Amino acid sequence: GVFLYDALFYPFHLSFHKLRARRWRKMHARHHVWGSTEAAAHNAVETVQNSYLDAGVQVFINIFVQHLSPWGFKHPLSRALHNVMVVYLLCESHSGYDLPFMSHRLFPGLFGGPVAHEQHHQQGNVNFHQFFLWADRILGHTPTAEQNRKHREALAAVGAAQDSARQQQAAAEVVR
Repeated sequence: GVFLYDALFYPFHLSFHKLRARRWRKMHARHHVWGSTEAAAHNAVETVQNSYLDAGVQVFINIFVQHLSPWGFKHPLSRALHNVMVVYLLCESHSGYDLPFMSHRLFPGLFGGPVAHEQHHQQGNVNFHQFFLWADRILGHTPTAEQNRKHREALAAVGAAQDSARQQQAAAEVVR
């Protein structure tokens, strides 16, 4: 179910970026505003400030997938586990963290995780997947080595700026 959810979401998300219909693209662009104004795109406001269209597409696809089964129905426990998994993966990919226990670390090459999603927000033309990397690889929407290098440098700069701010704050507290 999660794989099918990802497969059905991919063309919608790609159309939010590539379709020539300006109004369609504008509704999703709001979701990317933070990535253009901050070095680290993800924060609580960006995640909550999703358009009704984005949220509606995600909910519709999830409901649709929940009604598909080779056996004609899904057991309530299967539906519940599917929902927990989708919510977890959505929260993880929007967290902005790169921790050792996250999906992209446990299953490298299968999941994109928050690192790939952050890169999508920073560059906009790569990593359109929701969870899995397969569709981006097949359709050629994976970042180049140069894009990966720039992304790592930007993240390092953010980390250095945060460390500097923490040091200045600690120094100011000592002076008081």
